[in-house]
Amino acid sequence: MKDGGSAYSVTLDTSLKPFPWLGFDYNVGGVIAAAFYGFVGSLAFQTNVVLVMKSIVVEKELRLREGMKMMGMSNTMFWWSWFFTHWLSAMISVVLITLVGIYPFSYTNQFIQFIFYTFWVASLTLWNFWISTFFSKSITATIVGCFAYVLTMVPSIAVRITQPEGSGAWILACIFPSGAMNMWGAALAILEVNKKGITMETFNEDVTLKGNVTCAGILGMVIFDCLFYAFLTFYFDAVWKTEYGTRQPPWFLFTRKYWCGDASKVIDDETLGMHEQESGDAVEPLTKQQMKSASVVVRGLTKKFGDEVTAVDNLSMTFVPGQVSGLLGHNGAGKTTTISVLTGMIERTSGRATIDGYDTKTQMREIRAGLGICPQFDVLWPTLTVREHLQLYAAFAGMQKEDVERELKQVVEEVALTEKIDANSKDLSGGMKRKLSLAIAFIGSPSVVFLDEPTSGMDPYSRRFTWDVIRKRAANCTVLLTTHFLDEADLLCDRVAIMSAGHLACIGSPLFLKSKFGTGYLLTFARHSRASSTQIASMTQHNSNAMLRVIQHFVPKAVVHSDVGAELSFSLPFESTGDFSALFKALDEQIGNLGYASYGISCTTLEEVFLSLAHGPDNSGTTFIVSMFVVMGLAVLSAGISIFPVYERCNNSKHLQLVSGIDKRIYWLAHYVADAIQLVIPFAVIVVIFAGFNASYFQGQLGAITVLLGFFMLTSIPHAHYQGFWYTSEYYTFVGQIGTNTTVGVITTIAGIVTDALKDLNKETLLVSKIFNYTFPLIIPHFSFGKGLYDIAQNGLDKTRKIFREDCMCLVPVVPKGSFNVIADDLGYLIGTFFMWSALLFYKEYKEIFASWILMKRGNSQEVSPSVDEDEDVRAERERVLSGDIDGDGVIMDRLSKTYKGLSASSTKLAVRNLSVGLHRDQCFGLLGINGAGKTTTFKMLTGEFPPSAGDAIIQDRDGASHSVRTDLNDARRLMGYCPQFNGLQPNFTAREHIEFYAAIRGMPTEMIPRVTEDLLQRMGLTLYADRQAGTYSGGNKRKLSVALSLVGEPEVVFLDEPSTGMDPEARRFMWDVISSMMVGRTIVLTSHSMEECEALCNRIGIMVSGEFKCLGSLQHLKSRFSEGYSIDLRFSDGKGNAVMEALRAKHGDIGAEIVETHATEIKLRVMNPEMKLWRIFDAVEALKQSDDDGARIDDYSVSQTTLEQVFIRFAKEQTEEIHAAPGLQ
Repeated sequence: MKDGGSAYSVTLDTSLKPFPWLGFDYNVGGVIAAAFYGFVGSLAFQTNVVLVMKSIVVEKELRLREGMKMMGMSNTMFWWSWFFTHWLSAMISVVLITLVGIYPFSYTNQFIQFIFYTFWVASLTLWNFWISTFFSKSITATIVGCFAYVLTMVPSIAVRITQPEGSGAWILACIFPSGAMNMWGAALAILEVNKKGITMETFNEDVTLKGNVTCAGILGMVIFDCLFYAFLTFYFDAVWKTEYGTRQPPWFLFTRKYWCGDASKVIDDETLGMHEQESGDAVEPLTKQQMKSASVVVRGLTKKFGDEVTAVDNLSMTFVPGQVSGLLGHNGAGKTTTISVLTGMIERTSGRATIDGYDTKTQMREIRAGLGICPQFDVLWPTLTVREHLQLYAAFAGMQKEDVERELKQVVEEVALTEKIDANSKDLSGGMKRKLSLAIAFIGSPSVVFLDEPTSGMDPYSRRFTWDVIRKRAANCTVLLTTHFLDEADLLCDRVAIMSAGHLACIGSPLFLKSKFGTGYLLTFARHSRASSTQIASMTQHNSNAMLRVIQHFVPKAVVHSDVGAELSFSLPFESTGDFSALFKALDEQIGNLGYASYGISCTTLEEVFLSLAHGPDNSGTTFIVSMFVVMGLAVLSAGISIFPVYERCNNSKHLQLVSGIDKRIYWLAHYVADAIQLVIPFAVIVVIFAGFNASYFQGQLGAITVLLGFFMLTSIPHAHYQGFWYTSEYYTFVGQIGTNTTVGVITTIAGIVTDALKDLNKETLLVSKIFNYTFPLIIPHFSFGKGLYDIAQNGLDKTRKIFREDCMCLVPVVPKGSFNVIADDLGYLIGTFFMWSALLFYKEYKEIFASWILMKRGNSQEVSPSVDEDEDVRAERERVLSGDIDGDGVIMDRLSKTYKGLSASSTKLAVRNLSVGLHRDQCFGLLGINGAGKTTTFKMLTGEFPPSAGDAIIQDRDGASHSVRTDLNDARRLMGYCPQFNGLQPNFTAREHIEFYAAIRGMPTEMIPRVTEDLLQRMGLTLYADRQAGTYSGGNKRKLSVALSLVGEPEVVFLDEPSTGMDPEARRFMWDVISSMMVGRTIVLTSHSMEECEALCNRIGIMVSGEFKCLGSLQHLKSRFSEGYSIDLRFSDGKGNAVMEALRAKHGDIGAEIVETHATEIKLRVMNPEMKLWRIFDAVEALKQSDDDGARIDDYSVSQTTLEQVFIRFAKEQTEEIHAAPGLQ
């Protein structure tokens, strides 16, 4: 210093002292709780965001919402129902939060807290609704919604940090629900610290230095949010174009039609007078009276997808009330698109379509009031009962309350669900669910009903029952159905339209179509079942030519129709029926010498017409916030790890890979590596963010952060994979893990930090701190990471404090630690957690195999004795297998059993009972049974999906080496190929990539894979689709690809679980050719609901009833042993029924025929005497056809021997009777 001209020095002592502040009681718990309240409050409802988003969009994705709209549900009803569902469920949390807040927030009026939360959860629910309108895929919606919720919290946090003194931006940040919660928490913290709290007196008081921020303002903004997001939901739901449903123009609010409506019918006399699309003689015209009463009218309908694909091209057709009409076509013909246009699910490109006079493009609201629909997918809720489903859809249909119970009782009786009326839909079998869907379609007496493959997945017994229901209900409405079962269309439909490549190929009654396009009668021969496929192949050409010469001697115009597997058939023209008696007499004398076992005859079926016409191709505060935000982001990120493994498990892709030979350890190692690679990029982004984050407490500690992230990645993968086993779909996996990772991971981390800060208060807080900080790190990797990151930040603050306090001569020294020393414990916990979750994952995968192996070694297998009334053929086969005479067998079931244990002895279910059978090579074995018979369980044991409770299954190679599925599963699987019932395909893989992938799994040399791939693509007819993603394939092409994958690597045993499900008849025949050609050198095990398929392909058949074989043998052996004689179908014009029956009573006595079924245009007879000569039967029915009495003359007939379907139905009735006799076994 200077004093005048002289300078001198002065020594000053400095010290640090805080500014004066108002006295207050330092309530540590209350202050910390208030400081974290807004953040934790927002975080606590993150799971709610995912749940709401998923529940809304999944209904759109599965077309459930459109299905309900078709049944009459309005948009208003839809949104209100979901709003009250989610809002009321959230209010439970609101009540709990309000009650919990009484202790820490002692100055705050909890009623005001309750009011705020009530409106806030409403705004959050409506915000979720708005976001959901932009998506058609639930997984995308949940991921985007979750991240959007977190990101919308950022403005409120940024405003609090950059403008702590307050501004109008605080209120503006409340436009987002997460921001509003954060701001409310800030206001609560400020008022609580100042010993005021939120009360009526402080409700409108400024809480910041500059003012402009009040609790009233925040609550007012939340109420505004409710109105704002409700409007956005309403508007974007109407105008945003998604995959399903019709859209309004963006200006629809300014149109008169929206506000005033347009209920006028658009159909006029000119439209009614238009003819259906011209197709030569392919159209059977309707009468003028029928045209006037037409309920479904389509004129020039065209639907294009983009500029290249025309799915429906200038389609015109008419359907009338009181009839069942069928819309048929191969996969890709355009029938599904047509139904989608008629039901309002998609918009047409051009043309006109009306239902009951209302236009399907502009008047769907009026149409849906009288529309019933049974979609191909079941629009059911797992937790609703049969009664509740019907009551719900009755309400959609606008039924009066007093009429609902009467209609409900009637429709439930019709579909035979009376005993299950109070059962949840999740407890119904697949067939029962279809019956419930059918009941829903007819409830409310709709004028038009669409049935999209109503009997899909049903066994033949259930299918026939459903036909009776449809026929009875069709008398009072117009029924339009699609089906792949041509016998179903033939029996049910009064009028059939067949589409091909988007065009109408023909339309008319089944009789009209068969007379116009039929090939005549079909004479079918069955080769000797004892012949192997090799022998069949060698003698086919010789025997076929010899048989053709014999037949053409009597019927010169006869031609070979098909020659597939064990079936040979010839087409005989209609005009040659007079020569049939002589032909059949000659066949009775010569059939044995020609190498055939039996023959049968039938009239042209609708399938033949279909195949001929429908041919076509298939088509501190801050450090805490930073730490918690990173942990929350990683919680969401790690939740996505297990999505793909769960998806593969649920769609059978995982099992398909395991059957193809991949080891479980390799499977999980591949997932681990792939997940680690995917996590590298987001983790690298986090490191870069930390590197650029200008915060002193992270400076110089980037290495520790990187190591901590790396160890977290190491541990989070097996943690997520194990959690995936808790869920049944990838959607629930993502939702559930977000919930557990955020709620358990983040909240426990917060609790650990808080208890650590309070540990020095007393012994109790020290104990709580130890429990949190020494227990949760052993279980939850997110805890260890969050705690480690917080410790790094705190250590950075200690370094800053050390420098500052040294300069200021602080009396309390702070000595920071090295970064890696700070997180040493956290890294140790992460390593230990990695080994723990990996061990649990290993145990989960192998526990059943270990248990089964131990039981077998100890001799404690739960062996079940065979039934005392075991069939003689089944018993003979058992004795053969147990005697060791199994040379030439590819698959051996040795006393194979499966028991599902319940909580009590009465709830224990015996699914498979002591199966002993050997399946020969070069043959196809048909494993048949109704739903619940045990065939699916048998398949799962044979392919190693789970081990048997007793017995064993052996896969035997050509050299005679045996491989047990219990003790040598990996080697057994190397001999297997498997086509699951539900396609285990990756939707983003092409057909080529699928085959190459499974070829690599099989260990095929790299240079061979391209050649094998091309060969399989060509054999399966997939060359055109080879480089398209499998998710875009039709159902038929997906089944072709699944069969192709079962053939990769030339396996010696191939399991085909309903390989032709969902295929049209043409594609099904193609598949039969493929399966028939691959029999040589292989054992094929086939399950199917198509008895025609089994008759054509299977050399040997076993029918299961209640877990055991009731019959076993070749097709002809079963027909001969369980024969019920011959079946005769007589068809005639409507109105002749009584006269025909009178004529039958005079004529059918000679052949001993009995009437089995009667319909409006058809009578079914049965000749019980199997010795009755076929030529005598033809003489009798031909006399009816040639009768001089026009009133009693029949138009058409068919005669056939007992079919496999009839044998099947006989045994199916046995199981049905057993179930009704013992309800507890269901």
